[in-house]
Parts: sequence; structure tokens; C-alpha cells
Amino acid sequence: MSVAIGPEQVAAQKAEHEPQPAALKLSPSVQEATRRFPRDERIPAARLVGAILALHSEYAGGRAARLALEPPPDAATCTAAQWLAEVRTLFDPDRAPELHGRLTIAGLCLLEPWLRAQFERDGALAGLIGEIKERFAEVLTKRGRELYEPPDSVPNQPDNPLLQAEEDRLDRGAFAEYLARRIALIAEQEQGAYAIHLYGPWGSGKTTLLNFLSAELGRAGWLVVDFNAWRNQQIRPPWWALYERVFQASRRALPWWLLLPAYWWRITTGRLHYLVGGTVLAWAAVLLMATMPPGEVAERGMLPALAGLADNVGKILALLLTVWTIVQATNRSLLFGSAQAARSYTDRTSDPMDEICRHFIRLVTELRASGRRLAIFIDDLDRCQCEYVVELLEGMQTVFRQAPVIFVVAADRQWLNACFEAVYDRLKGSVHMPGKPLGALFLEKTFQLTTSVPGVPERLKEAFWRHLIQVEARTDGRATTSQMLELVHRAPSDQTLMRLVEASRELPYEEQREVRRAAVVQLADPGTVKRTEHALRPLARLLEPNPRAMKRLVNAYSAYRALALLCEVDIPQAPLARWTILSLRWPRLADYLEEHPQQVEQVGAQQLHGVPSELHPLFTDPEVIAVVAGDEGARLDRETVRLCALLRG
Repeated sequence: MSVAIGPEQVAAQKAEHEPQPAALKLSPSVQEATRRFPRDERIPAARLVGAILALHSEYAGGRAARLALEPPPDAATCTAAQWLAEVRTLFDPDRAPELHGRLTIAGLCLLEPWLRAQFERDGALAGLIGEIKERFAEVLTKRGRELYEPPDSVPNQPDNPLLQAEEDRLDRGAFAEYLARRIALIAEQEQGAYAIHLYGPWGSGKTTLLNFLSAELGRAGWLVVDFNAWRNQQIRPPWWALYERVFQASRRALPWWLLLPAYWWRITTGRLHYLVGGTVLAWAAVLLMATMPPGEVAERGMLPALAGLADNVGKILALLLTVWTIVQATNRSLLFGSAQAARSYTDRTSDPMDEICRHFIRLVTELRASGRRLAIFIDDLDRCQCEYVVELLEGMQTVFRQAPVIFVVAADRQWLNACFEAVYDRLKGSVHMPGKPLGALFLEKTFQLTTSVPGVPERLKEAFWRHLIQVEARTDGRATTSQMLELVHRAPSDQTLMRLVEASRELPYEEQREVRRAAVVQLADPGTVKRTEHALRPLARLLEPNPRAMKRLVNAYSAYRALALLCEVDIPQAPLARWTILSLRWPRLADYLEEHPQQVEQVGAQQLHGVPSELHPLFTDPEVIAVVAGDEGARLDRETVRLCALLRG
């Protein structure tokens, strides 16, 4: 059904909403697009959209600019100002900082169904809304929501990542709180960079979990820098744009006098010779004119007055040239994060990585001195080209490894594996470890902690589905007795937590989930971590013989236990610890067993049936057999492996 907009309706609605447009100011690009039309020219909405896309062809990943927007013969027409007045009525000025290009186009699509249909044809509208920084459904007014979600239908659930833990219905908030506490503990123990890999397939909720984790760390006083790798992959080398993103965030966290060295470096780096040379030439010209005697000028046929005038003009020109040179250098520094600036810097600097490293360390040191720890979240890396992926992850290990910073990279594990194997394809023949592909070797060196997005148990999935279709609202879930939660908070060990979780099975389902959420957070308590490390110490004989192996086991086991609690997979400590070791040492074998749990019973057998030939050496490897075998209740059998496979999102 089309939204008919006549001149009288526009005038009435504009008068009705007159205070609101003043609050929701226009972005520069929308102002520029509006100025392309005469003030009294009536146009269809598609022409205003086209003017905005002419300035921003990158919208919706470039799909929006490729649309052939054809208005129907009866399409409504208004002046550009009237269209913007209508669009303003769709967005809450308290939630949207300005009416920028993406919001304007999305609003026009809501006003004109034919325009919306053309944008939805190849996913351009969804892509456009996905790029909007604000959560689209939350910035709409009542009128905007009515147009966005027509009544009398199953509600249209936006596919955008969640921003607030209050919206969480899959208990990702509890896992975010667990990770935040673990990160705080890690930051106290580590002197250099520490990298965490949060993996899961597309659509599993990695970005939502990052948003929740960012909020948790923000409340603890951390400075969290979000870096979208996919939107920055055109800038090479990757660490250039990453440093720029950190610098821009630090500007709001540090006083200006602490940033003066960084500003001076940005202005002069790679182009100091232009700044000095231009200034020297300009003032040399001034001195030459100033020392020329007026009498000599007169002998050449010029009046002394003109000589004095030339002297003054020369000084003014020199001053202007100096100012112009400084402005040019400053202007280039403002484009520090551009691809051209990156190429210029690397071409003109003898050791660019060393300089970036020193300035990054200085920046992080100033942040820590001011009481702010730094965490860098890298998202959408599994949408980037392989060369960029490898270069960015290697830059984390080289350029930034000496700075006390926490990296959290959200990306599909298989994608990262494939990228390293594609880039280092020539090494496959010479580097071979059974059960551990080449990509896994690189990832092991890159990340100190790897964890999946939590899986969703069936009962929680059913409750979530009922919420989506609004059949049944979620209960508050805060009725659990304080005595039970107090016992969880004081639990001295992993085993005690498991007993409390088992005891909660008699409670209503929502209260069971609350106990599990509390138990997950308790796992990150420093005392619990120490006791877990002590309990796992006897398994050290099953680890790889290197100093980091025990620490990696404790970190990975703790993450697996948190996932198990949230996934309602209750596994005793011994078999879960053995599965953790197997996953760390032979990830390819773990992936295979997750898909074929029954095959674990062939480990140690003389005759193998149905096992891929490349895995045969592992099934007879004494170290693998030692990990899989164990006392009664500790052995990895098919049921334990099946349960462990449920932990991943």
C-alpha cells in the first residue's frame, strides 16, 4: 500500500512536528544532496536517494548505487526539504545523533513502499540498515515503527547484532561477563599483548557477544576500540589503519598535552622535508628582497615606493606560503588513516613498523598511566581476503606484541585456517604435524586463548523461538533463592559448582538458567582459576612439553566449562579436561570425532574401519591413546564426545 503524500498533508505534518526537525540535524552529505535541487522543485523520493548515493556509492557494499531506481507514474513528489521533514518524523532525535545518508535513504524507503521494494530486491535495504551504527529499530519513532513493522502480522525481527545485555535471551551476557573477568585477570598477569580468538560460523552471534563484552569492560574502566576489518581492508598494511583507530579513540581518553608528541609525528612523518624545505625557501626569498637597497631598485627604473611595496608583498607571500605548507601537512595528517597516507608513509620511512610500534607502545603506556587499560576488538575478519587476514594477524604478533593490550578477534576458525594455508601453500609439504593442519599451527602461535560462541540448548532454543513469534513472553527469571546463589558465589571448586547445578534441576527452568549464569561468572574468579589449575596439574604428563602448555590448558578448560554450563552439557571434570587436551593438541582429530563420535572407540585398535587415511597415525599414536584412555569415568567414550560436540555455537 503506497503512502500518499500531498502538499496539504506535508504542510500539516511539518507543522505538527516542527520542533523535532531542529533537533535532528542533517549530516553534511545530506545537506549537499539537498542543495542539488532548486528549493521549489518537486521530485520523487528516488531522485533524492540518487543524489545521496552519488556521494556515497559504497552504501550497502556498493549494491545500492547499482540499483536502477524507477518511480511509478503515480509516485508522490515533494521538494527535497519536504521529503526530509517527513523523514525526520520517523526517527527519535534523542537516539539518532544526526540524519545521515543511510538513515535518510532507509526513511524514504519506509515512506515509499515501491522504493522499499526495489531496495529489498537484492538485499540492498538489509545491507544498508546493517551498516547503520545505531540500532535501527531503536531510533524509530512510533510512526517509524508502524511503517517498519506493519501491524497484524508476525513481528519483523531485525537481524542486527544486539547492543544491550537486557535484550539477551540466549545468555550470551553471562558468557561476556565471564570473559570480561578472565580478561581482567589476564591483564594483571601479562606484560605484553594477549590475543583471544572468539570463533563461530556466520550468524552465530559473535558480534553480539563482542558488544556485550565491550559493555562489561567499559563498566570496568577499559578503553575498548572496535576495528571492523572488512571495512578497512582497502588500507594496507592493516596495522596502519588499526593504529589510526586506536589513536582516534585515545584522543577522547587522554588530555591534549599527552598527545602532542603523537600530533607532531603525524604532521611531520614522511614529509618533514616538505615542511622544512618550503619554509626555508619562502623566508630566503623574503631576506633577499629585504636586503635589496631601494636606490638600486630606482636605478633600474623602479620607484623606491614600489621596492618597499614589493618587500611587504614578499613577506606576506612568504607568510602565506608557510601557512599553506603547514595546512597541507596538517591536512594530510588528518587523512592519516587513508590508503594514500599508508602508502606514502611506508614508501618514505626507512623502518615504518618500528616507528608505528614505538608510538603505539607510548600511546598504550599513557593510557595505562591514566588508569585505562586497552582492549582491541577485531570483527568481520572472516569476510576479508586471505592476504589481508594473514597480514593483520601477523601484525598483531610483530607491531603490537610488546604493548600491554588485549586483542579479541571474532572470526570463523575454518576461514582463518584456510587463509593461512592459502598464503603459505608452499610450506604444506615441509611442515606436517598429524592432526594439526598448517593453519592451526599459525593460529596456535597467534592466540593464547581460543573459545567458541556458546551453543544453544534445545529448551533455551524453544523459549527463544516462542519469544520471536511472541507466543510467550520470557519471565523475569530472578526468583531463585538467594541462598542457592550465595552457595554458587562461594563455591570452592569446579566439582562444587557442578553439584549445585545438578541440585538446581528441581527448580523451574528459568531459575535453573540463573544458577548456571551465576556459575559461569564464578568460573572467572581468581580463586577458582587457581584451584582449577591445581586440580589439572596431574594431567600435565599428557600435554606438549613446553612451558605454555599448562597455562593454555587451564584457559581452554575454563572456557569449555563455561560453555558446558550454558549449553546444559554437564560433563565431569576429568573427561572434559581430556577432551580439552585432545582439542588443543590434535584439532583435526577433534573436528573429525565431533562429526563421528562413535569412532573414538577405535582409538588404539589394530584394525581401523571408516577412518580417513590421514588420521590413521593418530588412532595408533601412544600419546593420543593416553589422552583418550583413562580410569572409569575419565575415558573419552562416544557419549562424552557427542556431548562435547554440543559446546560450539
